[in-house]
Amino acid sequence: MVLLSAGGALAEGTGNVSATPRADAARRTAVDQELRRETEREHQLFGIARARLSYPQLASVGLGMLIGERSKAYDCTIQCEVHGWLASVEAGAGGAVFNLGPAYLIGELGDNKYFLSRRYMGYAVRGSVMRTWGETPYRPDGEWHAGVEGEFTVVSLNLSLGVYRRIGHHGSGEPWLFSGGIGWGF
Repeated sequence: MVLLSAGGALAEGTGNVSATPRADAARRTAVDQELRRETEREHQLFGIARARLSYPQLASVGLGMLIGERSKAYDCTIQCEVHGWLASVEAGAGGAVFNLGPAYLIGELGDNKYFLSRRYMGYAVRGSVMRTWGETPYRPDGEWHAGVEGEFTVVSLNLSLGVYRRIGHHGSGEPWLFSGGIGWGF
C-alpha cells in the first residue's frame, strides 16, 4: 500500500521514501548524463599493421591508420569498438597496394596509446590501387590495377579477397585480376 502525504513523501508499508520532484529530477539527470556519456563519440587515430601471404603480392607487410570514432566511455586500453576509415599501404615481393575505405574493428590498445595491439574482430571494404612487380606468377611485371578488396579479421587472423581491373594499356591478356590472402593483423 502506498500513501501520499501532503508534503509529497511516499510511504510504503513501514518505511518512508522521499520522492520529491527535485530528487526525481536529479535521478533522471544522472541517468541521462550516464546514457549520454556512453553514446558520445570521439575521434581517434589508431595505427595498425599486418603481414600476409597473398596473390599477387606473395609475402607482404603493411601499415595503416584507422581514423575512427569510439565511445568516450571507454579508453581502449581494454576492449573498445571503432567505426571509421582505414588507409593502408602494403608492399611485398610481387607488388604493392594502397587501400582506402570504411572499417569496423573491435580491439584494444593495451599499454600503447596509438597502436592497436590486439584485434579481436574486424572487417573492411576498401577501394584499392595495386602495382605489380618482380616475378609474379601469371602476371606481367609493372601493371597497374584498380579494384575493391574486402577483409575479415578474427583474433588477428586476417582473410582478404579482392577483384581488380587492369588500368592503362599494358600488353594483351586478361584485364581482370582476382586476389586473395591470409595473414596476421588487420
